[in-house]
Amino acid sequence: MSKKTNKPIVPIVIEGAYKLLPRKAWCFRTTKRTKIHVSMLEPLYPENFESDKDMLEYAYKIMQEEKDRLCDIS
Repeated sequence: MSKKTNKPIVPIVIEGAYKLLPRKAWCFRTTKRTKIHVSMLEPLYPENFESDKDMLEYAYKIMQEEKDRLCDIS
């Protein structure tokens, strides 16, 4: 859709939410203080990539790098 509308995608990484809201859970699972880190990365513009697949692979790569960085500071 980004390519068709020529609009950027802003990747967002959320680290630590699993401590508060585990997978497939509908309710928060703790009453303890929990740190959650959220990072908005630089926008990705579709014209900078040859294909949707290239854009997806790049987004995955930078999001994983940011997640790793956030895990190191947690």
